[in-house]
Amino acid sequence: MKLKIAFGALLAAFSLAACAPGVPPGTALVVNGHAYKVRLYDALLDNAKRELLGSGVPVISDPAYAAARTRAEQAGALSVLARDAVVEQLAARRHVTVTQTEIEARLAQLEQLAGGNGALSRYIAARGLSPTDYRTFVRVQLLEERLSAGYSSTFPQVLASAVRNASIQAYVGPCADRHDYPACAG
Repeated sequence: MKLKIAFGALLAAFSLAACAPGVPPGTALVVNGHAYKVRLYDALLDNAKRELLGSGVPVISDPAYAAARTRAEQAGALSVLARDAVVEQLAARRHVTVTQTEIEARLAQLEQLAGGNGALSRYIAARGLSPTDYRTFVRVQLLEERLSAGYSSTFPQVLASAVRNASIQAYVGPCADRHDYPACAG
């Protein structure tokens, strides 16, 4: 029953995102005028749920607790997506780029760390991520590393400030009705 309720709420969020005036269908966030797709939000949310289920933490059947946990997972996914969007925008402003070759090299490193022979692909699949979504997250990680190198120890503060000062409207999860992020997620 809980799964049906959560699925229904997710479908409602998709419908609202598709119907919001001036917002492209399938948009999770608009950050400083740039739309970010619901696909990445879904990947983050699915990954959070899979990690919880695989963590061994007992499932609590209290509906209020389940609703609060779902809201926290949704807010967490929005936070990561908003942060990643700001990283991409900071990188673009500073002309920081990452090539496909660099992404491939990082993926090869991660493959070796995962144990080789397709272990990374299995890890990605076990978390419900598509290879494309994972590449996106790796790309953002590399952009953040490059940006961080340019700011030395102040980058975490610069990024936090940029996220706080960004104009962000969210259209999914806890922000399906009220779009002023981060207030709507809190």
